[in-house]
Parts: sequence; C-alpha cells; structure tokens
Amino acid sequence: MLNIHGSIKSANSQEPVIGAVIQDTLSKAYSISDEYGFFTLSLPGVYGCLHTQYIGYEPQVICGVFEEGKALHIELSTSNFLPQVEVSSYSNHGVPKLGRVSLPISTLQLLPQLGGEADLLKTITLLPGIAQGVEGTTGLLVRGGSPDQNLVLMDGAPVYNLSHFGTYLSVFNTDAIKHFDVYKASWPAKYGGRLSGLVDIRTREGNLKHWEGKATISPLLGRFLVEGPLKTDKTSFLLSARSSWLGVLFNAFSGQDFKQRYLMYDLNVKLTHQINDNHRVYLSYYSSLDDSQVEEVLTGGSLGNQERIRSEEAIGVKWGNQTASLRYAAFLSDRWSLQSIIYYTRYRFSGYQREMNLFANGLTTASFNANASSNQDFGIRAFAKYTHRNLSFMLGTEQVIQRFTPQSTFQSEGRSATLLLSDARAFQQNYFSDMNIRLGNATDIRLGIRQVVHQASDTTFLSLEPRLEFESRVGKGLWASLSANYGQQFMHLITGGNAGQANEIWLGATASAPPQQGAQVAMGIRWLDPSARYEVALEAFHRRMSGLTELKAVGNSGLEDVYSWEELLEFNGEGRVDGLELLLRKQEGPLTGWLSYTWSKSQRQFDRINQGEWFPFRFDRRHDCSVVLLYAVSEKWQFSATWSYQTGSHITLPTAKIPNTNIAFEDIFFPGGARINDQRNNVTLPSYHRLDLGCTYRWQKREEGPTHDLSLSIYNAYNRINPYFIRIESTPRFSRDGQYLGEDQPEVVIVGLFPFIPSLSYSRTFDWK
Repeated sequence: MLNIHGSIKSANSQEPVIGAVIQDTLSKAYSISDEYGFFTLSLPGVYGCLHTQYIGYEPQVICGVFEEGKALHIELSTSNFLPQVEVSSYSNHGVPKLGRVSLPISTLQLLPQLGGEADLLKTITLLPGIAQGVEGTTGLLVRGGSPDQNLVLMDGAPVYNLSHFGTYLSVFNTDAIKHFDVYKASWPAKYGGRLSGLVDIRTREGNLKHWEGKATISPLLGRFLVEGPLKTDKTSFLLSARSSWLGVLFNAFSGQDFKQRYLMYDLNVKLTHQINDNHRVYLSYYSSLDDSQVEEVLTGGSLGNQERIRSEEAIGVKWGNQTASLRYAAFLSDRWSLQSIIYYTRYRFSGYQREMNLFANGLTTASFNANASSNQDFGIRAFAKYTHRNLSFMLGTEQVIQRFTPQSTFQSEGRSATLLLSDARAFQQNYFSDMNIRLGNATDIRLGIRQVVHQASDTTFLSLEPRLEFESRVGKGLWASLSANYGQQFMHLITGGNAGQANEIWLGATASAPPQQGAQVAMGIRWLDPSARYEVALEAFHRRMSGLTELKAVGNSGLEDVYSWEELLEFNGEGRVDGLELLLRKQEGPLTGWLSYTWSKSQRQFDRINQGEWFPFRFDRRHDCSVVLLYAVSEKWQFSATWSYQTGSHITLPTAKIPNTNIAFEDIFFPGGARINDQRNNVTLPSYHRLDLGCTYRWQKREEGPTHDLSLSIYNAYNRINPYFIRIESTPRFSRDGQYLGEDQPEVVIVGLFPFIPSLSYSRTFDWK
C-alpha cells in the first residue's frame, strides 16, 4: 500500500476546494477533500490514475508513478458552463452520506427569492427533513425539532441569531460563502451542544492571484465584495458587506407626528495566510446589526370608553451578532494533520415600548416595557487526526466559557417588576474522538464519542454522547445506511410570542432548568443510476427528547407578574418524532432539479400543560413537499421554479371565556372578558403552498471582461394568502343608554403577509488583473 496526501485548489483563485472527490480509477479507492482542501489516499501500488472532480470545475486526470510521502497539489480550473444541480455534499463517487445535505452556492443564487436576495436558510428548507416555522422566518426546524436545537457555525464560531428585517432574511451573505453542510443526524464528534441539526458554513478565503470584486443592487439591499492578494500566492484579503435601502425610505416619509428609523447591515472580513502548501492560518470576523425605532403621536379618539386627548407611543428594537475566529490548519505528513481554532461570539438584543395617554377627564396613564439580553461564548477547539490506509482516528478537545446576561423590566401605573437580573456564567469542557473504518470501497463505519462536563453556577452536569454511523453498498448503485446518536443541550430559549418578532433570550441550564436530552435512530437507502444522472434516497428516523421547555401562558409573556424566568416556563417536557424522507433528484442535462417529501409526526408532553396529555408540536406538519426545477436554455439564460406545500401548523385557541362587566380599561386583545386556553395547539391552520419563479440573464460584453447578471424573481406567483398569524375579533354591544350587553360571536381572522411580489436585481463583477 502507498499513502499519498496533498491538497485541491482552484486554479483561478488558489482557494481550497471543499468536498472534491479524488479517485483512483484502477483500484476504485477514493478520498474527499476536507474543509481546508486536504486529502489522504491509499493506493495498492506505486502506479495510479487519479480522477479529481467537483461541481463547477473541469475534471482533471493524473496518471503515473507516485512517491510515498510526497505531497500532491491539484489545481482545478473553473468550468465555463452554468453549474449543474448537486444536492449531496458528496459527489457521485464514494459512499453517500444520508442525513447530510448541501447545495452549491451557485445553485442557491439562481433560485427565486423574496426581494431578490438569495437566502441560504430559506433555500435549504426545500430539502427533505428541514422546514421553516412561519412564512418569511429564518428559523430552521430539523426533523421535528425547534429552532433553538440547531447549531449554526460560521468559520467554526457559533452564530446565535439568524435573522434580518425582524425574521424575514437570514444574516448570511451568500457572496461571502464558499461551502456549507447541513447535518440532520449523527454529527462528527467534534461538534455538540444541540439536539437537532448542524449547519456548518465556510466563507471564502479570498483570491490569492489577483484583485476582483462584485456589486449587487436589489429592492431590499445593496451589497459588494472585494478580494485579492496582499502577497501573491501567500496572503489574501476578503471584505463583503450588505446594507438596506429601507432606512433612506423611512426617513423620507417621516413627519412631525410619525418618525421611523431603520439601520441594517452585515459585514464579513477574512485574512488568509498560506505559510506553505501544508500550513495555513485564517482570521475571520463577522458583524450584523438591525436597529429600528418608531415614534407616533395621535390626537383625539378614545381608548375603551374614555375620550383621549393625546397619545404618544415609541417602540424600538435592536439586535446583532459579532463573531471572530482564528484558525490554524496543518498537514504534518501523509498520516497526521492538526486543526485548531480560537473563537469568540456575542449576540445582543434590546427592545423597549413606551406609551403615554392623556384623557379628557384629566387622567394620565403611562407604561414602559424593556427587554435586553446578551450571551457570549469564548472557546478553544483543537484536534489531531491520524489516517493510515482504510483507518482514520481523530482525538480532540473543546473548552468554552459562556456568559448569559438577560433582563426585562415592566413599569405601569405604580407597578414595576424586573426579571432576569442575574449574570449567569458557565464553563464547559468537551473531549471527543472519532474513528472511521473503511472496509474495501463498499463500507464505511464511523464511531464517535463526546464527553461533556458543563459547570453552571449552581450545579455540574455530565454527559457521555455516543455516535454511530454505518453505510454499505448492498447492490449495484444501491447503498444502505444506519445511524444512531445521543446528545444534550445546555441552553434554553425564550422567544417573542408573536410570529415575526426577533427578540430571543438565551438562558443556560441550571439545577431548576436541567439540560435538554435527545436520541435519534435513522436508517435509509440510496440508489444512483450508472450514469450518475438520477438519484433516489429514502430515509426513516425516530427521535425521543426530554428536558424540553414550553411557555406556560399562550400569547402573554406575563412579565409584569413574575420575578424569575423559571416562572415563565414549564420544564422537563418530553418529545417524540417519527418521520420518513424522500428525495428524487436529476443532476445532469439542461433540466435539473429535485423533489423532496417529508412525512413526520412531532409531539410534546408536559405534566402541567394540556392536562398532562400529549399534544402536537406547534410546527408539527404531517406533510411537507417541495419541487425545484432549473432549466439552462443557454449559457446566458437560466430559468428556475420552486413550489412548496406544507400542511398547516398548530395554534392554541380559547375553549371558553369568563365574562367581565367592568370594561373601563379592558384588555384590548380580549374585550369583554378573559379567555381560557386549556388545550394546547388545538387548532390546525390551513395548508401552506406557494410557487416562486425566477429568471437570470448573464452576459459579457467582451471575453475576459466583467460578468453582468440581471435576475427577475416572482415570489408567490399565484398570490396565495398563506397564514402568518391569527387574530381573534369580537365587537362589544351596547344599549342606547350605554349599557354593556355583551359581545358578538368572536371570529378568528387569518392574516397573511406576503402576496404576489416581483423583484429585479442586478450584479456586476470587477477584475483588476
């Protein structure tokens, strides 16, 4: 046996190529480049014929005699043709990885999107087993889990908040992204701390050969990117930024009695230094911010049965992320590699609502609500990997310091309360190991273990988290897989009660709020035809969860009545999820695309909610189907269409009402009395479905000149009004002398948000060779 190692790069920019497949066509032995472009391959002898390929690049073949210990560095040239669709993180050769999916960024940018902005998180919800919560939101629901149960990493650092514009656009600028993987089961042991999914995002390194850039204008945003070498073939720099036009428009329409301000941006900066072919250093920084304020003054009118002279109201909300990471990757020999990272991440949210009313009888009322939260992680992760022939072994550690600083205040008419004053800290020690065994070219076995010691302020938690993955070829083009994993999550999330709110408060596990726990078993089959043009994948899974949390009250946070965040939540809930996923894919030819279907059933149980009976999870959707089509008419014209269907989500509606005859200052949401919600998620909303259409025209005025893209997106092409939230409306009745007679029958009004929305965007590349 002969061991060879090396790296795979782009010939145009010298950036590493992630996920490229290198295969010896004689022995069928293969390897796949890692997140730094490194690979290790074992050959039966000194002679081999190596075929290297990755989507968007021209395949390359190298045949000859190879030497033990001598590094092989491969450069792939960019293909001149529009990219085909690839929905697997691995190419057509090698063992397929069920439970792990990805999309090329080039494909993502061709699909139609709301406002003409390519959105990574919304696009991956078109894949099986992954759904969004409410239309327009960025929260991911992976295999029946909740949005807080997903670990999202960018260049190795966790990102806590994923949304711009409330929750309508994800914070990830696709211009800066090179590659991403989504894990739905059995993650690598080096990652942990969540129960459902992992989104691992890698940003671009920057061009090491020459300076280039890109600028884009869309109805929502303007964005630009510039990259190039600080030292040719050694050090590169990349800067990418986005900002919204909405602030300018809001200022233009603001007046004396109504003022609105909005600021939104995100920024990616990256420095890459290549010490030599086998040693690299990466410094990444990311920042995002949304800042919105509205002030309104009203005169006249009434509130309840009181005549109002003047009303002043101000609402403000501000949130953002900051992450920084320093990574070092070394390929020490054909057997040993080393990776390490130091990272810092911070998420901050603050919001307030201030209201004052002056009535004709001289009465004045005032109220003030404020929420603020911050959480920070500082971590170090390092591991060494040993590869020899058909065995690889990885051993490492991760040490994390966490700080949670949540606070809420309420003041109204002499009453006040302050919630969540304490500053909570935690220290987490992780030790992990992965072992991969390849039996011939037909079977892969991965065994992983992660030991966690989580030290909170009042207690210490221990967790031993095993992972197992088995995949084998059982017939021509047919693969079978089995995976199992167990993990714990040492954080809880409190979110705003209404859809579209961005306020999120992360809280660490304590003795009274123990960590969430989850286990999953999955099995599946995958068939690939000999031409690698068509693929069929089927996977079934079963999940059990414990230690879940749920808000006690529905539609009312109750912050004015409690003094501890534990009073808001119900703990120690159980969860169970069963599901079946289907993927049909065509990946070559002018017409490409896929069909995904998910059947799932997700339920929750709490002793003091719903009389202790099992109830459907809010986003338990029995059927979820997506169809994605891309048609390349020529190198200039590309058409796309996506259609998605989901059965309706669940909401809680009152089952009874207690009348209230004192209506001087009745609750404006529930006039005439209090409604009783004794059955959780007892109503299913209408089904959701939507068709989006897109068209991209690409041209160059001269060869080697700048590339121009003009893209048209039509969101919700047949103007389906899908449920965004519901409102209960009822009208009080009075006699002629003003006596309260009761209410009309309450009605549930379904409110939609996004109608037929066309958008046009334009982008242009720049090249300074």
